[in-house]
Amino acid sequence: MDYERFLSSEARRFTHASLAGLVHRFSGVEGVISLAGGLPPPEAFPLSCLAATTRDGLQLSLGEEGQQAYLAQQYNFNPQGYGPLLEWLRDLSVQQHGIAVPGKEPSAASLPGPPPGPQRDVVLASGAIHAIFAAISCLTDPGDTLVVDEYTYTHALECVFLPRGLRLLPVRGDEQGMDPEHLEEQLRAAEEAAEAGSSGGDVGPVRRPRLLYCIPTGHNPTGAVMGEQRKRDILRALYAARADSAHRAASEHLSGLAEWRPVRAGMFMWLQLTGVPDVSAILDDLVAAKVVVVPGSMFATTGLPVGGPHLRLSFAGATPEVLAEGLRRLAEATRAVVARREGAEGAQCG
Repeated sequence: MDYERFLSSEARRFTHASLAGLVHRFSGVEGVISLAGGLPPPEAFPLSCLAATTRDGLQLSLGEEGQQAYLAQQYNFNPQGYGPLLEWLRDLSVQQHGIAVPGKEPSAASLPGPPPGPQRDVVLASGAIHAIFAAISCLTDPGDTLVVDEYTYTHALECVFLPRGLRLLPVRGDEQGMDPEHLEEQLRAAEEAAEAGSSGGDVGPVRRPRLLYCIPTGHNPTGAVMGEQRKRDILRALYAARADSAHRAASEHLSGLAEWRPVRAGMFMWLQLTGVPDVSAILDDLVAAKVVVVPGSMFATTGLPVGGPHLRLSFAGATPEVLAEGLRRLAEATRAVVARREGAEGAQCG
């Protein structure tokens, strides 16, 4: 999946650290003399060893061996964090959560539940606010709408959401956290406000919700814990909002050009073009318009006619804005084909 469309304008401007890339090219090569990085020497740091004792008596030492104390105080060229700690956390993710990370694959036989999902990785942060700030900065732009619990973590609110200039869409909760029914109501209201071009005060016009932030376990401040069924209900509410957006966009752009039924499940809409008996006639126009849909004939079983007026389109991976633009292009292409067909029929009659 192309995740770039979910990134903020700021995140899209990020580039790879060129100096770090240069240094990593020589990593592990014996005999290298590095005159590249501005790294202070070991004697410039105040600590040569760190030692600690846990409450259960375990002795921990970060000392001279392997230069751990030096490396812990030195500049870090890895933007993900301190290497040894990253490796320890990757092992923990594999052992405790069954998450596949670079270089480490959990054994499906040794873990309960479904097999491991797609590979992920770990990034270190200097506390919760740093992690929340990084995620919010990468996924939202100022003026975007953020779905949140009616009561939420105060430092995230005061140090990240409000300074970022986000519009907050609060959702009521109970002992299991966010209420999915009220979530659906709020999403529907926000969608209608965005379509109407409503003003949002200091942060500009109302935009469709872009991201949801919640605390599913040990909610702060309420202490709520979200059960598995509640999580599914939240996802269902988000899906319903996306399906509603698809239906509204189709109503706006394809009325009179196609017929469809409201989506009740799945990720797709099934359209029947009313003026195009064979959708193969529209494919070249769709290529020119840079919009991709799937001809219904690709799903036909043996014995059914090839061609036909049906199309399948997916709304799962597109934002409401992108989906609306795609349907607008589909409508323009359909009108062009219908006009050519009517012109050809008129010429034959003449």
